[in-house]
Amino acid sequence: MSININELSTAKLDFNYWQDIIKNIKHNLDQIIDNKHMSKILKYDIDIEFVFDDLGSEEKFGPNACAKYIDTENNKYQIVLGRKLLTVLRHFSFKVIDYDDIFPKIPRTEINREKLSKLSDTIFYLWVDFICLHEWFHIVRGHLNYGHENLNKNFQIDEFSKNKYFDDNEINLYLEIDADRFAGKVLTGRFSLMQESLAVMLNLNEEDMVEGFSIFMIYLFDLFFLLSDNSRGKVHPSPSERMVFLIAAMQEAIHTNPKLFNLTEEKFLSLTETALKKHYKKHEEEYILNAKDILITMKTLDTYTKIIKDIKLNDYQILKEL
Repeated sequence: MSININELSTAKLDFNYWQDIIKNIKHNLDQIIDNKHMSKILKYDIDIEFVFDDLGSEEKFGPNACAKYIDTENNKYQIVLGRKLLTVLRHFSFKVIDYDDIFPKIPRTEINREKLSKLSDTIFYLWVDFICLHEWFHIVRGHLNYGHENLNKNFQIDEFSKNKYFDDNEINLYLEIDADRFAGKVLTGRFSLMQESLAVMLNLNEEDMVEGFSIFMIYLFDLFFLLSDNSRGKVHPSPSERMVFLIAAMQEAIHTNPKLFNLTEEKFLSLTETALKKHYKKHEEEYILNAKDILITMKTLDTYTKIIKDIKLNDYQILKEL
């Protein structure tokens, strides 16, 4: 899989087109996060400002997103989405619709270009939704509160650069897993609301939709890995770990609410696991997976609960429930 990050991040987007993207992202955020239901599941009121980093103040070292405090006394936080990051995501979404493992039943012919273009839009906005949710959960799950109290008063979490506030990268690793887990659960619910109309447009069934959703989310983690300079332990888990954790989060969502899809829980699990296996098989030379890799991934998953308990994350959490 060949992805040129520099080429994608410097590609140009028309000004009006860019403004439409910002408008649509804000609309989606209002639907997902800034609503009455979300306020009811928080222990106390917080103020989160979403900022689109046009000037690159948070992207000095490349595409980035981050979560940080603005005013600790008044519980004000900020989530920053970099323009370079959004540009990379937008152009990568154009590329993946031609990958033969994403909704393979759709012929890649000229007659289907409009349909594929709409699919690209859906993939892009779901990717952005995931990133926004990931940053939001860094805040409401207490990750920033923990860092502020235990590490540095100026603590912030940068997604695609080394976190200078963490001497122990292991804690950073598990906070990222935690944000992925909850973001994956919420995004699965969001996809369940749109998948029926999308399936009609694409002329696919629900099983196709679930498997396709799993695969294009897995590709997002491939991209994240490249943005993180191919280094496990710097900021996030490895791609294979994140893929396994995403699938686990999706399965957790369907276990919590079996009515999300018109599929049995067993069938849903089978489809998501099949997607993961297909991706591994297609890119096996890049992952070079073996028994040791799988054991490391499972050990990380097993250790996650213990680490979250050991650092007493619940003491810092703003979220009551989900």
